[in-house]
Amino acid sequence: MQTERSVKTNALLNIIKQCCNILLPLITYPYISRVVGAASLGRFSFADSIVQYAIILATLGAPAYAIREGARVRDNKKEITALSAKIFTINIISMLVSLFVLTLLLIFSSRINKETTLILILCINMVSTVLGRDWINSIYEEFLFITLRYIIFQVLALIFLFMFVKSPDDLIIYTVIVMFGNAGAQIANIFHTAKIVPYRIHFSKDLLVHLKPILYMFGISVASIIYINSDITILGFMRSEQEVGVYYIVGKVYTIIKALLNAIITVSVPRLSYYLGKNDTNGYRQLLSSLRIYLYTFIIPCIVGLFMLSENILKIIGGNEYSDGVNAFRLLCSAMFFAVFACFYSQSILIPNRKENVFMAATIISAIINVILNLIFIPLMGIRGAALTTLISEIVVLLICSYKSRKLHDDFGTRGMLPIAAGSLSIVVICIAVKYLPINYILQTILSVICSVISYSVFLIIGKNQAAVSFLSKFSGYLNKKQ
Repeated sequence: MQTERSVKTNALLNIIKQCCNILLPLITYPYISRVVGAASLGRFSFADSIVQYAIILATLGAPAYAIREGARVRDNKKEITALSAKIFTINIISMLVSLFVLTLLLIFSSRINKETTLILILCINMVSTVLGRDWINSIYEEFLFITLRYIIFQVLALIFLFMFVKSPDDLIIYTVIVMFGNAGAQIANIFHTAKIVPYRIHFSKDLLVHLKPILYMFGISVASIIYINSDITILGFMRSEQEVGVYYIVGKVYTIIKALLNAIITVSVPRLSYYLGKNDTNGYRQLLSSLRIYLYTFIIPCIVGLFMLSENILKIIGGNEYSDGVNAFRLLCSAMFFAVFACFYSQSILIPNRKENVFMAATIISAIINVILNLIFIPLMGIRGAALTTLISEIVVLLICSYKSRKLHDDFGTRGMLPIAAGSLSIVVICIAVKYLPINYILQTILSVICSVISYSVFLIIGKNQAAVSFLSKFSGYLNKKQ
């Protein structure tokens, strides 16, 4: 049964996927940033930011709604088929609207028209995203397929990248390869999801029943993408392509690591919705409590380590050309904590409890603040101003979502925080000490990470952290079976 599948196993699979999402860019960005250059990367990132807006309009917030509602009825084949048909039909209509709007922008905006070729290539991602119905995989917790599919196409894209991208003149080839890595995975979805839930088109008044909550999700998506992508878009209009390219690398590293940290939350949403659909209050609360402990355990040390090693990380990924992004990256590291816990309250509590209107209000307020502050700070501070506005926006979302969630969960308190705090402090000490050793920045980074992991783990074990105790128990059981 799908409901018996371990959330921890799903989380592990999703973390593996997100680790690949980190490792592959760590391999490609040092190469691309040097071969293609910051200016060309600035062109690509501007075009990509425009297409991301189009993708949001095309998907219309339907995936998040589909996962929540689909998880509640996934055991009923007739109901899930009917629901999927309606959501897919809405997405087809919204995709056509998105293509029309994008065509108008290409015609009437000279700045956007300048990148027509790149935008048209990246638009294939939009079409494949709608047709791929990846939300079916999430509803049925098909995280093994999601992970394998992602790794295969990203590795193929990596091979093509090193084979065909050799200079700044190969920017279009680079764009095609990036598109292939994403669109290829979605095309694989078409065949896989058809085996789970068949493709159907459903035109009727019933669509309106789902349209209102989907539009709430759309509002959330629009607001989210605005405060995620408005930095790049406004930088593209106000600053040089060089600065856009630097911030693109900094922002990408931030986005990728945030996705890794959000991996545990992502795989928990279908199960949380399933528990609520079955009125299993105890199962919901237990999973929510465990999720919170695991998030604190993994997120805080990651953020501390990234902040301390930010200069070395950017050198490794982009070289000295991107050293101007260190302060911006440190601001984004600080934003990461607020971003992940805003995701926790919104995705694990508000949305499963059908309070998406609250999350939409929070993201709209945050997006408005982000755009206004970007227009003020980017001309004055450049990429540091863009990072600062992101930090402020993430704080606003967290404050609103946590306040509005307080009646929907038990008081979490501060239980189990002492070993996490002590272990994180040890990471700071280790990173400072290693910096004084007479070795290059690559070896400093490796040594800092190894020593920090060991030190932090010791503090967790001594403090009997729930996540550490659970891991040791499972590992001990595994060894006993082997004997």
